Amino acid sequence: LVLTPTDEASSITNKVVEIAGIGQTTERLPENVRPNMHELTAGKLAIDKSFDEAGITIEDVDFAEVHDCFTINQILSVEALGLSKDGQGGWDFIDGKYAPDDDCPINLSGGLKSKGHPVGATGTSMHALAYKQLVGEPIGVKPQKGQPEIGVVFNVGGSAVTNCLTTLKRIS
Repeated sequence: LVLTPTDEASSITNKVVEIAGIGQTTERLPENVRPNMHELTAGKLAIDKSFDEAGITIEDVDFAEVHDCFTINQILSVEALGLSKDGQGGWDFIDGKYAPDDDCPINLSGGLKSKGHPVGATGTSMHALAYKQLVGEPIGVKPQKGQPEIGVVFNVGGSAVTNCLTTLKRIS
């Protein structure tokens, strides 16, 4: 994974993806003192920060790589992103939403469960997979609605204590 200013990257390669927005928040560790056990409250704040910085809404996002360390986290992630209403994410997956032909497919790479969960390196690997998707060299499944321009990576750690959303935009 190589990070460099966008103009410098453009002088080196024609496969440039820009970090358009980053949002990071933290939540209290003891789950019994959290205001709501049924949503990623701090995750929603991280998502809002990243989208605000990137100047986008969820409708602009072409795909998402989400932290599916457990099935419930994948469900809560699509709800936090605003793709499903709170409490509806699991039903949406059962109904086939978020497949490669969806407006915003989820985990086209296969997610963490397809490659393992290298704790400490998970976020980096998710970004590398999103980059490959954005430059037209996907590792995993291609979205069926054409070449994506905007993708997001939603990563959490420590029972969703740390929450980070990165908005990535294809430049060239």
